[in-house]
Amino acid sequence: LPGLPPQARARLAPLLARNAVTGLRSDQTVEVLAQIVQDAALPPAVRGELRLDLGLMLCNQMGRSHEGWQVLEVAAGELRDVRSVLAARAMAALVTPYWPGV
Repeated sequence: LPGLPPQARARLAPLLARNAVTGLRSDQTVEVLAQIVQDAALPPAVRGELRLDLGLMLCNQMGRSHEGWQVLEVAAGELRDVRSVLAARAMAALVTPYWPGV
């Protein structure tokens, strides 16, 4: 997304994230999402939404729960004042026990 104006990136980043999350290659999706959430030009609400997807993916699909929890904590903070429903989703994921192999 480099080279695109910030408003265009803010519109396209969630679409890219949604498509990436539903794709088959989780490792590549995590890489892409991790890069996108570092884009300071994106509004905090957009970064938070993408970070929520990244955190859920790390916990649920990659087996990297501790890393996912850290990402979800940041997402909840970014979303708290602007997208409270998504912030609640991140917080709910943080209190959900993850049992590897179950």
